[in-house]
Amino acid sequence: MFPPTNVWNRRADGLPVAANSDAMIAAIGLSASLHPDFGSYSGYGIPYNVVGSSTPRSSVGFTYSRESDY
Repeated sequence: MFPPTNVWNRRADGLPVAANSDAMIAAIGLSASLHPDFGSYSGYGIPYNVVGSSTPRSSVGFTYSRESDY
């Protein structure tokens, strides 16, 4: 989904642990599980499509501004 040089394709298992890691884990909850909501089921999850570089770009809008960092 991302080019090979993208930071999301970097190995993380050899990186140092963040200084505030214990505090972040405690805030989330040690027994909490990850639930990113990516899925292909229609009507559920965060759908995505992988397209080629020739696909024209388009603007994206959010119904609720609180759902975006931008």
